[in-house]
Amino acid sequence: MSEYYFFNSVKKSQEIEQWFQKNLRGIVFLEHTAPVTFTIDHVTYAIRYNQESDYIYTIKLHGHNTNIRGYHANIRNRVERYLNNLKATN
Repeated sequence: MSEYYFFNSVKKSQEIEQWFQKNLRGIVFLEHTAPVTFTIDHVTYAIRYNQESDYIYTIKLHGHNTNIRGYHANIRNRVERYLNNLKATN
């Protein structure tokens, strides 16, 4: 299943928006839900889907490396866990 097919679902997009609002409000700005793109401290991250391992992960899309702080990895891990769990329930 492609990441775009999965995240283009209106229901899934609403679930993702609600999760970001509930769990990461004030820390993360959700840019898009299909595919998921979010910003932390002026650094934008996007998700990617690896079909071989059936795993969703995040990559840095753009921003300065000087803005990347240690807690970014923790937030990215939380987002990855949530999206992989959400994908598994599909």
